Amino acid sequence: MIPNHHPGYLDWPTYLRHLSLIEANAYMKPGTHKSARGGRSLLAGLLRCRRCGHTLQISYSGRDSASRNFRCLRRHHQTGSAACVSCSGKAVDDAVGQQILQAIAPQAVDAAIAAAQRAGQRHREQRQALHLELEQARYDAQLAARRYERIDPDMRLVAAELEARWNAALERVREREARLATFDARTAPTQQVDARALHALAQDLPALWKAAATDMRLKQRIVRILIQEIIVDIDDASRAIVLVLHWHGGRHTELRVARSWSGRTKRCTDAEAIALVRRMAGRWDDDAIAMQLNLLGWRTGTGNHWTRMRVRELRSRLDLPACDPTQPAWLTAKGAATHLGISPAYAGLLLKRGVIPGTQAVPGSMWWVDPAALDSPQLRETLRALSERRRVTRDDDDRTLRIPGLSEV
Repeated sequence: MIPNHHPGYLDWPTYLRHLSLIEANAYMKPGTHKSARGGRSLLAGLLRCRRCGHTLQISYSGRDSASRNFRCLRRHHQTGSAACVSCSGKAVDDAVGQQILQAIAPQAVDAAIAAAQRAGQRHREQRQALHLELEQARYDAQLAARRYERIDPDMRLVAAELEARWNAALERVREREARLATFDARTAPTQQVDARALHALAQDLPALWKAAATDMRLKQRIVRILIQEIIVDIDDASRAIVLVLHWHGGRHTELRVARSWSGRTKRCTDAEAIALVRRMAGRWDDDAIAMQLNLLGWRTGTGNHWTRMRVRELRSRLDLPACDPTQPAWLTAKGAATHLGISPAYAGLLLKRGVIPGTQAVPGSMWWVDPAALDSPQLRETLRALSERRRVTRDDDDRTLRIPGLSEV
């Protein structure tokens, strides 16, 4: 091949740029990324395995191929071993999409406004330069015309030379006019950037990004403009998906996405609620466990409130013992106050101070008191002493506000 041997349909730099784009859009090849084709996955072709360095494959399943998973099967195909990494496509797409929204937050809108202003300034400077060239060419043409008009017609050789210079100057004028017209046609004047409208759009960007009507191909192009590639690994200890985002420009961001357990569905009861039921089973009845779960704001796997029957079903499924009906039920702080004949606020203060023995199923939750501990002689004597001190303090000084039990305990 002999470059520039004859005029082509494309110039050489444009041809090389097209070749680089075609090579970059290849799929499952080292150093390349899949182009934005509008599939269901936001990150298809951008994920790379940290363990072997190969591109992750995507597979679709479920009704209408709604479920998707990323897997690295290169070692499996070569040696028959297990896949390097395997993760949920939706969880990864959602996590990276959140990072994209943070990257194009209102701060990025300010940068876009500044870039639009700089682009407008460059456009005006380029047009001004072309306009000055046109003015110079017109002046040269007028000067050549005046010189031709002043020459003696009998001097034919000089007149011919001046006429040729005049024609050349007129050609330069037409060339400059054509360049200016082409520039104006290629760079049509854009509308003025409305900063307030752009900031308002940035506030609605998350809703626009998650809308079903938003073109997936456009979202994929935005991701590929910002992100060069994503390295994926699995933390076996915490069962978390580790993502390292390589942004265009050299910056990197590490994300950890919780990995769903095998066999777990969205209707499963939370692990915190199950742990609380395990701690309270056998010592509290089902009504008390349900009350504790509802006070913490925890719900069942279907989103319902807890009741005695639902706690019983969960205990049966977990094979946990029920509360012994022959044993007295544990009391709340209000029940302990009624049993001791003191106010609920004072009982809560004594529980925090450790004067009244109590326990909490979860730190910061409600207090539970064993009724057998309330009838101990030592506790009765302590409460009697505190009551005497409060009475003496109130008789000595009735003007100073004192909180009962704080200084004495």
